[in-house]
Parts: sequence; C-alpha cells; structure tokens
Amino acid sequence: DTDGFDVLKGILAKENKSLEKKSLKDLQLLGKEKPTLFGLEDRYFINALIADPQGFAQRAYFKIDGIQKAESVYQADPVNQTTTWTMSFYCGPKEIAAFAVVDKRLDGSLDYGWLALFSKPLLYALNWLNKFLKNYGLAIIALTVLLKLAMAPLTFKSEASRKQQAEMQRRLKYLEQKYRNEPEELSRAKAELMTKFGVSTLLTPLAVVLQFPIFIGLNRVLSNSIELYKAPFAWIPDLSARDPYYILPVLFGVGIVIQMRSTQGSDPRQGLVTLLLGLVLAAFTSNISAGLALFMAVSTLLGLAQTFIIKAAKA
Repeated sequence: DTDGFDVLKGILAKENKSLEKKSLKDLQLLGKEKPTLFGLEDRYFINALIADPQGFAQRAYFKIDGIQKAESVYQADPVNQTTTWTMSFYCGPKEIAAFAVVDKRLDGSLDYGWLALFSKPLLYALNWLNKFLKNYGLAIIALTVLLKLAMAPLTFKSEASRKQQAEMQRRLKYLEQKYRNEPEELSRAKAELMTKFGVSTLLTPLAVVLQFPIFIGLNRVLSNSIELYKAPFAWIPDLSARDPYYILPVLFGVGIVIQMRSTQGSDPRQGLVTLLLGLVLAAFTSNISAGLALFMAVSTLLGLAQTFIIKAAKA
C-alpha cells in the first residue's frame, strides 16, 4: 500500500561510499559505471544491488515508466563464453538491524543525516520498549515519559530561572523609575540586584536547545520507521498513517491551548491568538503519522502536568 509519503527514489553509492538519493524526475538520464550499490527505494522498502564482486554490471541505469514507476537495469559487456557471476541484492524493509548485517551503507536510506546521533538511539530504545510492551503505541508513550523524566530536572530549573528573570525585570523597572535622576545610585542598585538574584539566563534557552534535536530526531524515526508500518494501537489501525478519527490532533491542540493560557494573563486578545494557534497546530497534526501525533499529544499533556506540578509546589 502506498500513500502521498511513498515517493519512489533512486539510490546509488557515491565515491566516498555514502548513499546518494535522486528523485524520479532526475532518473531518466542518470547512469553509473561499475556500480557498487544501485537501485530504488520508497518510504519503507529498498530493492538494490549491493555487491557485484565479479563485475557483471559494467553500467547501470534507470528505466522510467509513468510518474511513479521505475526499474533499475544492470548491463554487462558482451559475453562470448560460459561465465558465472555472483551478485547480491537487498530487497526488503528499511530495518536498521538488517542493514547492520547486510550493508551499513544502507543506513543512509533512513534520512537521519546529522540527526543520526539522536535518531538511532531513539529507534533502538523504541524497539527495546516494544519487546516488553508488545505494542509500538505503548512503546511510544513509554519513550515519551522516559524522555520527559530525563529532562525534568532541567525543565524545573529552567522554569525557576524564568520566574527569577521576570521578578528581576520587574524590580529593575522599579529601580529605573526610582533613580531616574540619579545615575550613580541606579548603577549601584542594579549591581546589588544582580548580585542578589544571581540569575542564570542560560537555563531557559538551554532546555529548549536540548529538546529540539531530540524532537526532530524522534520525528524522523516516527515518520519513516518500518516498525510502525501497519502497527495498530487502540483505535488506530496503522501508526504510520494518519489518525482516522483525529483524536490525537484534538488532544494535542487542546493541550497546547491549556498550557499557553496557564502562563498568560486575562487579555482576551491573547486568548484568541492562543485558540487560533491551537487550531492551526491541530490541523497540522492531523496530516502527519499517528505515531508522531501520539508522541506530540502525550508530550504536550505531560508538559501540562509538569506545569501544574510546578505551580502546586510553589503554592
């Protein structure tokens, strides 16, 4: 089964042994002399030559048929005597465990890029959790909880730092008003205030910076992993496809709205902007894989729970 994400591409090994991808429109005139890895892929599967030790394929090229069909053709020199060749192909799913056994160059088909540092460990963790939970939906939820717990200390410190900064800014405005005609007194008072608070302004952005590559890396994993292909969870028949009832997008949008309103004032204009943002994000989430939508919804709801815990602890 295919959908809009299953775009056919050509794959071939470059001189530095990394994997190069070409879109279907670029394959018509594309060829390769003595290819070491050459074939086709879609979102989840690969069909490619990976080894030709006797050198049968002196050249290879793609034969295009229509807008979403292609063949990879391997051509030998003229044969004038009985000869035997042994060639190896990989025809199967994009599974990182299989690539490790067959040909590490195929890792490039996973589109992790520089995010492989984050994506691969997350994929291994997801597969490990699935061994125990026997369901990839539950594994995604468990992985999200573990990531939140790992980031919790930094999140709490970041929130405390944010509140300190807000309080310091409030006092700075008061001092600037009080000593507006006394620059020397103002400088002294500011120095005392900075010494008193000792605010680390790096904690808040650091929490965001650390979460960003993890989120993007997990996005790559959940959007392209064969493990989620046809994997069911609760009302969802296929975690690699969209949520058929839009329950996860609604949960995500509602969670975002509640979380943002919990940190805003009573300005009705802010409330309207927040509501519109929630609707836009819910609409965006309705078009992504259910596995990724599940992660986003659970992560948002856990973030909301963290916010309430922080407020309760301060009360």
